[in-house]
Amino acid sequence: MKKQILTIVIILCSFSAIGQNIDNDFYPIFKDSLIYNQRLTKDITPPPPPADIDSEKLNTLCRWSIDSISQTYIPNNQMLTKYIKVNFHFYIHPTLKGNFDEIDDNDTNFIEPYSAYDFINEILNYSDEYFSNNDTMHFQLPNSPIQCIKDTKIRLYNAGVYFHYDTIIQNLIFPYRWNKPEYSVNPYYEINVHFMQYNPNPTYNLTSMATLAGIREVIFNGVWENYYKIYQSICGTDTSLNLNLRHYAQQCIARILNHEILHNFELFHTIVEGRDDMDYVEDTPTLNQMSAAYGTNYSACTNPDSWCSNNLMDYANLGIALTPLQLGRVHYFATELIPQYINWDLSSNADLYIKDSPSDTGTVPSSDAICWNSPDVWIERMNGDTLSNPIGGEQCFVNVRIHNKSKYQTSANNETLSLYWSKAGVDMLWPNDWNGSTFFRCGERRGGFIGSVIIPTIQIKGETIVKILWTPPMPSDYEDCTEFGSDKWHFCLAAKIDGGNDPLNINYSNMGAMTVWNNNFAWKNLAIDDPTIDSKVPGGLIAFSKPLGYDGWLKLKFKAKKSKEQGYITDVAEVRLKLSQELYAAWTKGGKQGIAIKDMGKNEIMILDSTAELNNIYLGSGQQEFILAQTYFLTQKPSPTNTFEFDLFETFADDKIVGGESYIITKHLDGLKAIASNDKVIVKGEEVELEALSVEQNASYVWYNNEQAIDTTLSLSTYPESNTNYVLEIVKNESGNKDYDTVNVVVKNGRINSITPNPASEIITTSYKLSNTITSAFIRIKNINGLIVSNIPVDILLNEKQIYLGNVSSGSYVLELVSNTEILDCKTFIKL
Repeated sequence: MKKQILTIVIILCSFSAIGQNIDNDFYPIFKDSLIYNQRLTKDITPPPPPADIDSEKLNTLCRWSIDSISQTYIPNNQMLTKYIKVNFHFYIHPTLKGNFDEIDDNDTNFIEPYSAYDFINEILNYSDEYFSNNDTMHFQLPNSPIQCIKDTKIRLYNAGVYFHYDTIIQNLIFPYRWNKPEYSVNPYYEINVHFMQYNPNPTYNLTSMATLAGIREVIFNGVWENYYKIYQSICGTDTSLNLNLRHYAQQCIARILNHEILHNFELFHTIVEGRDDMDYVEDTPTLNQMSAAYGTNYSACTNPDSWCSNNLMDYANLGIALTPLQLGRVHYFATELIPQYINWDLSSNADLYIKDSPSDTGTVPSSDAICWNSPDVWIERMNGDTLSNPIGGEQCFVNVRIHNKSKYQTSANNETLSLYWSKAGVDMLWPNDWNGSTFFRCGERRGGFIGSVIIPTIQIKGETIVKILWTPPMPSDYEDCTEFGSDKWHFCLAAKIDGGNDPLNINYSNMGAMTVWNNNFAWKNLAIDDPTIDSKVPGGLIAFSKPLGYDGWLKLKFKAKKSKEQGYITDVAEVRLKLSQELYAAWTKGGKQGIAIKDMGKNEIMILDSTAELNNIYLGSGQQEFILAQTYFLTQKPSPTNTFEFDLFETFADDKIVGGESYIITKHLDGLKAIASNDKVIVKGEEVELEALSVEQNASYVWYNNEQAIDTTLSLSTYPESNTNYVLEIVKNESGNKDYDTVNVVVKNGRINSITPNPASEIITTSYKLSNTITSAFIRIKNINGLIVSNIPVDILLNEKQIYLGNVSSGSYVLELVSNTEILDCKTFIKL
């Protein structure tokens, strides 16, 4: 008797609203119809399962609640991230227009080239973003709030992209591919996703489908057409060069793909009209609960009603929320029933990353759009001294700090760190401009490979620093490459982690996308100038060109970064950009359009504000030009800092970033540097002592509060009543040079000093301090789910409390010090 496969068909409707915030406003509307026990056109016997596949588990269909099992598989910090293996198939007619291929999306309205590989990379990037940033459900069950588990511990792994050309259109059109099971690759070990040619039959219009049992597959009807229609419904009649809106369409398809893949792992629809408890999961609302809560039939809920379910598995409003029991159900199936669909080698290994910015935590995509100044990459002399920039012909070390993001020690399983260099520019392409395969018009190489090393074992949540030896090229080699010479032309570095169990699976030619969408890839693009080292005007040279395949306008943007004391370089200096003659001519041809700039003549532009831009720059194909940025400090405008930072970056006409260059400019202040105490946290009523680091005998020290001088000694003792900033000013009496430092003092009403022992078995002692304004307080203990375990009053005249833990279960807890409704402080502890 043949095993028959249950399928789910999802009919996509058009968008009804446009939203700038994808998570809040941009929701496709779905309608569902279920098709059971058939393969749509005729019953086809799939290939027999291999001997190592458990057919009973493969064909298990849990049309009942398994919450008691799912509960033990709810993701936590210790759970492995599971990488689901997915193959992607594109069905292409050799002469008819439609669908993606290896080179193109077959639509001349879009910026080219944009191939099936680019499409899959983009979809998987958004898929991972949604799975790693799970939403809280809008609807909360009565007396049982739905907890949000931020990281679902689910990812999709690109196991392969395949193309099927056929002159018989019926073999390419949905749903007839089901007559061609041989097109699937490793169907018992990898989920196959089929992007079919479009079938205009209304029964299948805008349809996607997934199997719930047996061989796991997903089918889309006309992905190219769906992608185009989704795009067109947003853009209206304007379909020219609007990449941002195209990305909205890709985000939508990524959500649909996630939805269908989770069907493969036994998630049903949460709410379906005519069925009350469709998904057999207790922590998702039923149709009756939703209707009762809002006083209307839930089937009437449509985009953009704010109370619509935002669950990923809902039929009416596709969000990205998944409940704990939904996730537990998926992880149960992935672990116990169909583990062959998981890449366990990748799932069990640590996740390595290099920071794109100081705030980067290894999430994908990284949050900082200015991603070309990694703090984890720096240059060091052979004697160990740090260098701002490499010196041509002089051997140095490139240092790269690598972090282990997961709670698993790395295995040193052939993961490699590779380094590349390139001459600085806002226009660089990966990998050609970095591997020595491109040249400037003077004949010199744009960049080259530096070297690679095996990454040593990195402990849980640990890091390591890897050094690679490098001898940079001589600046004189590039003297004839530009009309500005070569002395101010700095280098850029790219660091890539690859191989072993942390492979680099996604490659973009755009350096910005390559960096943001790979946590194991970093870009160091830094120009630093110090007039004490170089007597010439501080600045630096960068390249500017048109990216391959793009035929629109370009922009050059300037953005100054606030210094610690809130100053901009444009407040104290003139920043001027000298354009190469041809670049200036290209900008002139576009009408000399810009914001916050002044044309000074002779190819020179002056920046007038902390943000500025040159617009409508049109270069010819392959045309490469240059920009020399220079800064002139104004002596009559003293600055509270001696270091300033700004970025120059190139964008497409739609503001999507091509690349950028960071400049750090140092004003000569005779080495003066004000250093005060670190920031402080105190309890109201406590004395705080602030100290200044002595510079030299012949210097003055002044402490300020609210711009009022309050002390002129090295040490300041004070009793602040509220959060206060203290500014230290140091003046060299000989030169009049001045520098500042700021100490932030945070004043709290209470503080937990310690919890001992930690971990503890029976009793803990917490030491605390309360301000003299507190009249009552208590200690509250919560479990990791946020549920209150106990409330214990404390004596405000004491500073210590013993707490008996005999009735507390083993696990991690949060201890809060509370007064009335105010949480004064909190710390975590572990009950053994």
